[in-house]
Amino acid sequence: MALGHAARLAANGEFDVDVVSLRAPEDERTQTVKRLDEVAREHYDVALATWWETLPSVLALRAEHRALLVQSAEERFYRRNEPFEQLGPALALSAPVHFFAVARWLCDLVTELRPENRCWFTPNGIDKRTFTPRTTPISDGPLRILIEGQHTLWFKGVEDALDAVARMGEPHTATLVALDPDNAPQRDGLHVVGGLSGTEMRELYERHDVVLKLSRIESVGLAVVEAAHVGTPAVVTPYTGCEEVIRHGENGLVVGFDDPDGCARALDRLARDRDLLRSLSTGAVESMSSWPSDDQATATFADALRQLAEAPEPSPEEAARAAFSRWRAATEIARVKRGEGDFRRRSLEGSVEWLEDALESARRHIDELSRSRDAVGEQLAAVEGSPEYRAATVPRRLLDRVRRR
Repeated sequence: MALGHAARLAANGEFDVDVVSLRAPEDERTQTVKRLDEVAREHYDVALATWWETLPSVLALRAEHRALLVQSAEERFYRRNEPFEQLGPALALSAPVHFFAVARWLCDLVTELRPENRCWFTPNGIDKRTFTPRTTPISDGPLRILIEGQHTLWFKGVEDALDAVARMGEPHTATLVALDPDNAPQRDGLHVVGGLSGTEMRELYERHDVVLKLSRIESVGLAVVEAAHVGTPAVVTPYTGCEEVIRHGENGLVVGFDDPDGCARALDRLARDRDLLRSLSTGAVESMSSWPSDDQATATFADALRQLAEAPEPSPEEAARAAFSRWRAATEIARVKRGEGDFRRRSLEGSVEWLEDALESARRHIDELSRSRDAVGEQLAAVEGSPEYRAATVPRRLLDRVRRR
């Protein structure tokens, strides 16, 4: 997306654009990409980091204004037991820069975290010359499912999707498409493809009836947007950003997290109800009518760059305060997580000890009650056998006999 913006900005003549990579270009197709040392003496009006790891280099460049392009909540790419890995992207949102965000929810998130800084909504555009409505109708044969996601990234939910498909009862076929298909999961009947061009992806969408995407986090899920332009609806989890694309029952279906049976039922429903599938296909195309093209998205991006060049610089004091706050939060979380195993063990050991004490106390009470019962029984037998007890109870026993007669 960033490379596309750079090429279109350079083409309109208003912007002089350098694309800088932290790694050396791998082949001649990227010969327009410069190395960081090549631009060390350049002076820029605007320097833009495209994700958190590139931000330190952007801060080191000589530039009048700097910004971070937020393409996801990147700290969530790491698991809950990786608090210090999460700290890097968290600190990036605390830097003394302004922000561009590719999704509305990301813009809202950044604005809430850094209300003193500016955040511009700069959506990803779609090549509407490539991703055009399907020319072949939805088929009546087995449901053709396209699973989209990089299987090596845990948050893409590819294993969840494969599990759901395996639980289906209706006839179906399944294809997994990934950026890099190497070491893809092996399943009976699963076709795996990857590294496709935009045109090849469009053809792939048209050869399938539904896209299955069970991610944990996305910005908006561009594959779902591309497929919707073609007229291939999606079954998705309610990942971040899906609400900006999917309207349940109109252009796709939303299923729950960690519910492979529920997802399988949704897919089986589409396999049985082709009228619903065709309705979702029509709704998908119609819902994309207002989605920006790549040229429109770059125009929005250019406007944001112009406004950035006029915006006041962020306060370094506020940035330092925000960074320290995020660092402290990450440290506290790490401390809790480090002690979590010991705490659970101690809690379990304490629970066992408490139960053992309670059991021993109950046994003592039972023994005491048994001894009391025996003592009372002996005392009662002694009383009933005494002459005094018999003398006292003879008149009552005679009266009872008279009454019974």
